[in-house]
Amino acid sequence: MPKLSLPWLYHALAVSQALHSTEEVLTSLWAWMPRVTAVWHEEIDWIPLMQGMGETKFAAANLVIVTILLALTPFVFERRSWALALAFWIAVLEITNGSGHLLGALLVRGYFPGVLAGLGLILFGVLYVRQFLMERKV
Repeated sequence: MPKLSLPWLYHALAVSQALHSTEEVLTSLWAWMPRVTAVWHEEIDWIPLMQGMGETKFAAANLVIVTILLALTPFVFERRSWALALAFWIAVLEITNGSGHLLGALLVRGYFPGVLAGLGLILFGVLYVRQFLMERKV
């Protein structure tokens, strides 16, 4: 199986985030946020409580995230070192994001908003991080 280059892995990650954000909005993750963050806040007090975001603000925040990720894509394809490094940290965040949704699904023992496309975040995030680190050793 041929290896995908860093730019194509990052592009797949950004598209996965677009799909993930769409899934989150369509399945009303925004309505879950007060309960989820309350549980997290009980365990780790520095995690903020998210109250009253609502559907419109949640969708707008996700649109901004996707726009930023896609705006970085041309610089990653130009293989600018700062963009590749930034994409590395984005990949780490996306692995965490997808893992959080997977953990949510395990805790509720069923579907949790964002878990399906979250698997793509984990997959392409891990592949990007792995390839980035391999290229840094060369």
